[in-house]
Amino acid sequence: MTFRIAPTYDEVGCFLDREFNYPEFSDSFTEEDFRREYDAAFDALAEELSSVGSVSDGFSDGDFSMSRYVDLNRNITVVAYSDIATSPEALRASHAVLQSLPEEYVLSFDAHPTYVCVRRDGTVRLCENPSACDLYF
Repeated sequence: MTFRIAPTYDEVGCFLDREFNYPEFSDSFTEEDFRREYDAAFDALAEELSSVGSVSDGFSDGDFSMSRYVDLNRNITVVAYSDIATSPEALRASHAVLQSLPEEYVLSFDAHPTYVCVRRDGTVRLCENPSACDLYF
């Protein structure tokens, strides 16, 4: 994996706003089709992260919190309540899931004030600057 410290949130934001967000809907790929795709990606990610720490669907005091009902797009945000989001285990687990998906997704760990984004190609961006990250949170 390739790591880079992003000096501002803008650099991380541009990293997320890719051509795959949002998918284009048509007769052959409906919003319902995308919901099924997203749910499968979400479930795979939750299962893999559960090998690293506790995962909840919604808000909790576990290691990772996810909600499939927020921002239906190909950027899945996971709230992390500790430094576990930047652990090698969490990054490797999320990268493995991203590589297994048929479409490109981005995983974003929200571990305020740290924000970590992982892409399928193994690129990881990290924003640790509290004042820059506060623009997002």
